[in-house]
Amino acid sequence: MSFLRKYNQQRQTSELKVTYFVKSDFLKNYENSIRQIDRQVEEEYIDNLRTACFRERNRKDTLLWRAKLYGDSSLYEEAQRMPTQSCARLSNIYK
Repeated sequence: MSFLRKYNQQRQTSELKVTYFVKSDFLKNYENSIRQIDRQVEEEYIDNLRTACFRERNRKDTLLWRAKLYGDSSLYEEAQRMPTQSCARLSNIYK
């Protein structure tokens, strides 16, 4: 969830410490649902990381394939160095 004027109160999920923003009356209106909302935020965060990780790996694999196909060692090295930050974050969650 992104920060907007309407959603000006910053919160963090209890388990993964994912930051999200809510309206100022959030606690009053959702006091009994905070755990469930935190879980939903974390599930969405993990889903987004999975999607981003898939894209990063796909991009890297495509470059590696092209490098091998054309015998381009500099492209191969570039692909090897290409970071997969979302994959790393996802991996840290499941440690």
